[in-house]
Amino acid sequence: MFKKLNKPCARVAAYSMIAAFALLGSACTGSGVKDKGDGTDEAVKEAMKDELVLLLGTKREALDLFEEAEAALSKGVPDLAVAKEKLEKALAISPDFLEAQFNLGFVYESNGQLDKALEAYVKAQQLDRLNTHSVSIMLAVGRTQSLKGDSEAALKNFEEAHRLDPENLAVLNALGTANSKAGKYKEATEYVTKVLRSENENLTALNTLAQIYTAENNRSMAVYVFKKAARVAIGAIKTDEELSAEPAILVLSDKVSNANLDQDLSADIFNNLGMIYLKMDQMALAVYNFTAAAKLSPTHVESRLNVGSIYLRYLNYDGAKAQFSAVLAAAPENCVAKLGLAASNYAKGDRDDSLAGYKDYLAACDVNHASSHLQLQRIFERKEDFVSAVTHCEKFVELAKPKEGDPVTAAYCGALKNMGSLKRDTPVEGGEKGPDGEEIPPEGEEIAPEGGEIAPEGEEIAPEGEEIAPEGEEPPPGGEAPEGGEIAPE
Repeated sequence: MFKKLNKPCARVAAYSMIAAFALLGSACTGSGVKDKGDGTDEAVKEAMKDELVLLLGTKREALDLFEEAEAALSKGVPDLAVAKEKLEKALAISPDFLEAQFNLGFVYESNGQLDKALEAYVKAQQLDRLNTHSVSIMLAVGRTQSLKGDSEAALKNFEEAHRLDPENLAVLNALGTANSKAGKYKEATEYVTKVLRSENENLTALNTLAQIYTAENNRSMAVYVFKKAARVAIGAIKTDEELSAEPAILVLSDKVSNANLDQDLSADIFNNLGMIYLKMDQMALAVYNFTAAAKLSPTHVESRLNVGSIYLRYLNYDGAKAQFSAVLAAAPENCVAKLGLAASNYAKGDRDDSLAGYKDYLAACDVNHASSHLQLQRIFERKEDFVSAVTHCEKFVELAKPKEGDPVTAAYCGALKNMGSLKRDTPVEGGEKGPDGEEIPPEGEEIAPEGGEIAPEGEEIAPEGEEIAPEGEEPPPGGEAPEGGEIAPE
């Protein structure tokens, strides 16, 4: 599925030399110098900033931009767009600004832009000439490689980090997760057990252990451990009611008693529990847990994508649109959400919004996404913009290579081209007609093949026992769990 990130605030403070000076990390750590109102403390801050400029070897303007980026990331709903802009400007001024480079990687990772995130982290690694952040950067590089599917490279980074810091619990957890993902469940269990011996309620280790049970198809134990982790996360470990109730119901009933709740990690655990219930075909419990995850962390991308995918599949287009829109509010560059929102608008018959969404997805995410070209061809055909319809039809045929007899082929594109030369002042009685004479359904509807079912706009009807992704696309990372469940945070 999707990556798991710690709180942006915590991550920025953890990997910033600024935090050591108790300056720019004050919004996260509460360790900043308090202003008494007489200007003295402000003067001290300015002097410390000057000292920090010398220490980091950066320019003051870059340091100020970094501070603004951190403020954007420290909001209740992090402003990733502003943080990205400020960090890029800081690096334009001071290209060797290690902390800015690392945190730019975090912003890319938050947006799901894994190639750019990995590139930024590797640059940060090259800038860390004194190896002052080597373990932290190795963890970030390895995590991103794992999310990209390069488990072998990720494991090598985690093992090197372990060599440098063998007692680091974050490294041990990363090794547990990486080994689990690689199918090395015995080794994974050993690393996780070592963590739990030190901290028997370590949420990341419990999360990983439950993933191991998931990978081994031991769903009953996976549910048990995920529930235990969920109760620990929200502080529901004291009363019989707390121990017997579904943790998600407690969250939705506002019965969270953990004042120091780790929002994102807790949301990750509930999201993973929801994926187990989804595999067990317990749809209501799955949705409860995904919803609880989103409530615990409003910026938790994975859970909202999961709910959006379910809503889209079960024809709740307004609900799906709301979830994908919420993801994009938190992570404006998230490609899966862009595609899901376009699909939701298409299914609702919102022609212009859907057109804009698919064009945005092609431009920003995947110019060769065949299904998006197919949907654009359909939209332009209904708008009687046959020039554009032919362009996307031909691109779809080039990419998808449809077989003879499929609805859209090279012959269909040729017929569309011929239609472009005809003037159509009024619709043909009985509805619009396509180039092959078949009826074009009204917006928001689809005409089923004879003897078939009617699917939502652009969707296929899955064979019995199978699920398919909306709009003919690959199942979004938020809609299907990889073997082993969610990747635990570092």
